Amino acid sequence: WRKAVREVCQGAVAAPIDVGVPVLVTLAFYLPRPKHSAYSYPPRPDVDKIARAGLDAMSGVIFEDDRQVKGLMATKDWEDGRGPGMWAEWRPA
Repeated sequence: WRKAVREVCQGAVAAPIDVGVPVLVTLAFYLPRPKHSAYSYPPRPDVDKIARAGLDAMSGVIFEDDRQVKGLMATKDWEDGRGPGMWAEWRPA
């Protein structure tokens, strides 16, 4: 998964944001819906865990290091027919 995210990110930017520049990141994760679920939201994995994995995959590609991330908004939801995946938006702070 991390390799796939890195490959997509590499196609989105020419070079990572310099290490001295703080970055704001928004991540949205779309998870497959099980056939039967008592939850109205995806219970696992925890959003903080998948956000960390997303930031790790973006490190060295979108920004030099994930410690540059000054602000993070992360959500998870059921996939909406497009299939599971991650949507990301970033900008210098």
